[in-house]
Amino acid sequence: MAEIARPSHTDNLRFRPLVRDDLPMLFEWLRQPHVAKWWREVPADLAAVEAEYGPCIDGADPTELYV
Repeated sequence: MAEIARPSHTDNLRFRPLVRDDLPMLFEWLRQPHVAKWWREVPADLAAVEAEYGPCIDGADPTELYV
């Protein structure tokens, strides 16, 4: 039997560094039930997301973040 070729959806997958403009999207994403169940502390507000990820974006923390 011949193998069926399947399209690869990863061909269009790209990562880029997280920037401050992404933080509102990240906040909403982290609060989704299917995501929040994997986090110890779900951010209460956008300020909490900025406090957590802002230092990495600004270079004060050496962790590299991508979206």
